[in-house]
Amino acid sequence: LVDVTVTNARRGDIAATGQGHGIFVDNTGAAGAVVTIDNATISGFEKDAINARFTEVQITGGTITGAGVTSANNGANPDPAQNGIQLLGVTGKVEGVTISNIAYDDPIITNATGILVWGGSQLELGGNIISGALDGGNVAGFIGIAVVEGGDGGVIDGNSITNAQY
Repeated sequence: LVDVTVTNARRGDIAATGQGHGIFVDNTGAAGAVVTIDNATISGFEKDAINARFTEVQITGGTITGAGVTSANNGANPDPAQNGIQLLGVTGKVEGVTISNIAYDDPIITNATGILVWGGSQLELGGNIISGALDGGNVAGFIGIAVVEGGDGGVIDGNSITNAQY
């Protein structure tokens, strides 16, 4: 995918369904697939701008803009905590991506994340500009880069992270 624009990938209003991905890649069961996403512009997504699973990714350049501070306090349908990029069991790189305007208003429940990695291997994250949304001028529930449940090797270097709690 080169120079692609994705807007309003959601199921109606933002709701905590965990769906509504701008770009979704699932390579479960296949070996050797490489997904290239170059200079994508993604906004209006419900949960993740990019969600990639069990593949090699080459994500370079581009802009991801979230919905601002999403809320746990929307009654029976709380908003989801957005993620700019969520990666599960991937290898490859994320480089030179600008991620902004993402946060969650109740960090005790969960946090929004610029880049969320679950068990990546030999993954390189570098040169990304990541900025959380402010809630009334204050830093809200936002983590710039989170690596969860290990991983094998990889490098996180040269990223700029602002307006983050962690």
